[in-house]
Parts: sequence; structure tokens; C-alpha cells
Amino acid sequence: MPPASPSRATSDASEDRNPEDIQGREDVKTIVTAFYSNIATDPVLGRFFNDVDLDAHIPTLVDFWSSVLFHTGTYRGRPFEPHAALDGLEARHFRRWLDRFTSVVESRYAGPRADEMLARARQIATVFQTKLDCIDEADIDRRFPDAA
Repeated sequence: MPPASPSRATSDASEDRNPEDIQGREDVKTIVTAFYSNIATDPVLGRFFNDVDLDAHIPTLVDFWSSVLFHTGTYRGRPFEPHAALDGLEARHFRRWLDRFTSVVESRYAGPRADEMLARARQIATVFQTKLDCIDEADIDRRFPDAA
């Protein structure tokens, strides 16, 4: 994304083409809420959310991402176990999750914390897939192009 324009402070919010970086918990909540807003209708991921009470789950996810980005310590769970219990989880599901997550973040925020959030999402997806033995090696190159 291009750097923020010097005239950003004087621009109308509706004309804002250079989003700010993630500042705190409210921005994390914005991302999480946007990501899950219509997840049940997603043709790839929707079935995994049929039995999830998103109103109850979203605060946990906000705690998780706030802890990741801001070291708040508000999340104390173990995120892998619920994913390991999902039947039929494959590499394509992680690809879709990551593509969708990236789109939500990049459409709203830009800066070091947004970059960190996306890097951590890529790491999490890779670790979970590795543990579940469902990783597609091409995804590693796609997620970490500078590592090669």
C-alpha cells in the first residue's frame, strides 16, 4: 500500500484512500467483526460456522488478536484445539481464510501493525496446517516469498 498522504488530515473521510494503521482494540474489533459478518454464507468456510455463536465468539477473537498485536494478555486460550476438532479441514480452507482475512485488513488499515497482523495470520495458518498435516507446499512460497 502507498504511504499516507501528507494532506490526509485535511481530506474528507469518504475520500480517504490511505487508511491509518491499527491503533487498538476497537480497530481489532472492526476487523474481526467485518471478517465474520457474512462468514456463514462463504461457500468454502461457511459450513464450519453453522454451530458457532458468533456474538459470543467475536469477543474471544478480539481478545486473541489484541493479545497478538498489543500484548494485552486478554486471551488465555489455546486456539489450535478447536481447529483440530473440525472435521474435513484442508489447505483450501486455510487459503480462503487467509485471503479473506487479508482482504478485510488491507481494505481498512495500512501500516506496521496491519502488516504484523497479516504476517501473524500467515504464520498461524502455516503452523495449524503443519500440525494438521494438510499443508500445501505451494502455500508456504505464497505466504513467505522472501524466505526462499
